[in-house]
Amino acid sequence: MTDRKNTKTQSVAEHDTLQTQKQIEEKKEQARRLLKGGTQKNKAKAVELLEDCVALGDADSMLTLAKCYVLGCGIEQNTERAEELLSECAMKGNREAMLLMKFHKDWKGQDIIDFERLLVSLSTLEQAQLMFFGFL
Repeated sequence: MTDRKNTKTQSVAEHDTLQTQKQIEEKKEQARRLLKGGTQKNKAKAVELLEDCVALGDADSMLTLAKCYVLGCGIEQNTERAEELLSECAMKGNREAMLLMKFHKDWKGQDIIDFERLLVSLSTLEQAQLMFFGFL
């Protein structure tokens, strides 16, 4: 009887995990479309969706949200919050976050480069955002 109860509990937990993952993927895709959409209102909504995914521990959303904070895309610019998110994301094994953290730590405190300069070294902020979010 206990084995059957444990198996049923395990099945329910696996189902809940799959549902949560599905919701995260749907929210991330919606956020991606909104970020690509261009208006500040759309970008603010994208940030809300990403915050929901981050609260569930999604590393990809942490990275994208960190980028939003760095660029002030849909939210007030906050490099400290971006660094927190990148650090957590890097600890989860995300290579892009690790690379961005390395660049940031290598240049932190120097006038030569910072997060924003690293990301906005292209001709326009809009091009940087499109490239940064993977749309170019």
